[in-house]
Amino acid sequence: MNFGPPEWVQKAADDALATVPGNHYSHPKGRIRLREAIRDFYSADFKRTLNVDTEIIVTSGANEGIYNTLLPSVSLTPR
Repeated sequence: MNFGPPEWVQKAADDALATVPGNHYSHPKGRIRLREAIRDFYSADFKRTLNVDTEIIVTSGANEGIYNTLLPSVSLTPR
């Protein structure tokens, strides 16, 4: 194309890129609003309030979740 996008598109892009929430890595445990939603959903099943800081973690996939669960119990040195 021989022309740039409309001014309002450029301004919207500049505004979006200037905000912090959309331009940084998520918390390693997952975004707090998501962890709170998970807590609210599952607390009734466990008949207690789950702690979003120590009992809930959001992973980017099943393999990462399984790896993170098993790693602390696996010895990396031969016996």
